[in-house]
Amino acid sequence: MPLVTLNKLRKYFGGSVKGKKILLLGISYREDVGDTRYSPSETFFTEAQKEGAQIIVHDPLVEYWEETKMHVPKNLTDPNSFDAIVFAVPHQAYREISFNNWLKPNYNGLIFDSNNVLTDKQRNMLNDMNINLLSIGRG
Repeated sequence: MPLVTLNKLRKYFGGSVKGKKILLLGISYREDVGDTRYSPSETFFTEAQKEGAQIIVHDPLVEYWEETKMHVPKNLTDPNSFDAIVFAVPHQAYREISFNNWLKPNYNGLIFDSNNVLTDKQRNMLNDMNINLLSIGRG
C-alpha cells in the first residue's frame, strides 16, 4: 500500500511529488504500537524522498525512528503548510483529531487516508470543510 499511496499522490500532483511537502502521520508497523521494524511507512518515506518530496513524520508512540536514524517530534506539527497530509497508521490519537480545530478553514492541501485511519465523523467534517480527501483501504 505505501507504493499505491505514492502513485496516487503522484497522479494528484500531476505526475510528480518532487518539491512537495508531505506530513506522514504514523511510522510504526501497526496501530497503537511504537515498533517501527518492518513498517510500510518506511517504504513510502524512502521512495518519496528519492523523488524529491520533503517528508516530515509524526508518530505519537515513537521518539526515534531507528531505521532512518531520525528523531520524531513529540508534538503534532502545524499542518497548514503541507501540500499533503498522509494518514498511514490508525493510531487512536489520529482518530481523535478534530479537523475544525487542527486545520485552518482555507487549507487547500490534500488529506490522504492510506489505511482507513479516519473515522466517518472525521471524513464528514473534512467534506463539510471542502477539504480535498483521497483514500485507499476502505471497502
